[in-house]
Amino acid sequence: MNTKFVTGLVLLMFIFSCRDLQKKPPILKTPNIIGTWKLNSYQYGERERQMMPNNIQKIKLITPTHFNWIQYDTKDRVVTNSAGGKYSFDGKNYIESIYFAGSEMISFIGKENKFLINVEGDTLYLSGQISDNLKIYEVWIKLE
Repeated sequence: MNTKFVTGLVLLMFIFSCRDLQKKPPILKTPNIIGTWKLNSYQYGERERQMMPNNIQKIKLITPTHFNWIQYDTKDRVVTNSAGGKYSFDGKNYIESIYFAGSEMISFIGKENKFLINVEGDTLYLSGQISDNLKIYEVWIKLE
């Protein structure tokens, strides 16, 4: 074989193998939880799953670093409960640290609630146990 041909072939193989080394590892896609969510249904403790009543609405706002949810009466538009603070999320495990709360949630201030999150399209499934050991399962629909 021609020495120039073999040298050229080895050089090409080296160039292409180095190019492959520069490729970044695939990025694992984290579900997008950022946005405005409306609670569609829930199950707390051993009770049966419930749909949100028409006269009550619960909205959750999730930013890149904080969360806040409010519950209000749709007739008089008065907030009946709320909570918020910082959270961490690794793509599946979601931990809320409650910094402030409405009157029904005061006992949760300064505590963490740990959940699993699964997002399918515009639906967020949240399940876990809050700091008083109550098991919860919630289904949220993305508004924005």
